[in-house]
Amino acid sequence: MEFSANQIAQLVGGTVEGDGDVKINSFAKIEEGHPGAISFLANIKYNHFLYTTGSSAVLVKRDFVTEQPVNCTLIRVDDPYATVAHLLAMVQDMMTPKYTGVEQPSFIAEGVEVPDDAYIGAFAYVGRGVQLGKGVKIYPHVYLGDGARHRNIPAFQKNSPDSRNTLASSRSGFSVNVLTLSSPGSSSRPICM
Repeated sequence: MEFSANQIAQLVGGTVEGDGDVKINSFAKIEEGHPGAISFLANIKYNHFLYTTGSSAVLVKRDFVTEQPVNCTLIRVDDPYATVAHLLAMVQDMMTPKYTGVEQPSFIAEGVEVPDDAYIGAFAYVGRGVQLGKGVKIYPHVYLGDGARHRNIPAFQKNSPDSRNTLASSRSGFSVNVLTLSSPGSSSRPICM
């Protein structure tokens, strides 16, 4: 995956100072920069690395003042630390496979409603009366007994690219997934995943 400094600046609301067409295809610490990498400068104790970095582009604060000429392209943003975190999350999201549909063989009891954007992996078992939430991901070999319900409780949504519901496997860490199990005549027992 490769982007130009101009494309990255547009994605993060930054401004480019230098070669906007320079290609970026990886991340690197500012002190370990190499051609094709983007780094960030958010702490003044690392300022001296800006002048020797091999990175093609560096994210800096909008008001950052250089003390000497730099060899890299600067992308000026409000918060370089938050911006690099946002870029890393975007890359992870782009590289994470998007599973949907029902793989075979799997068992889904009669009457269970499967949302259009759900994923049910091979050899999964979905029992009678199971309630599946929008966007649920049930990975291969997962067993959901009769009457299980899935619901998503958002937790760390401040920088979350989305609030996908994931059951039996959490890939993003941006939500707490709760599966409430109950049977007739018993109280519900939430299981956090």
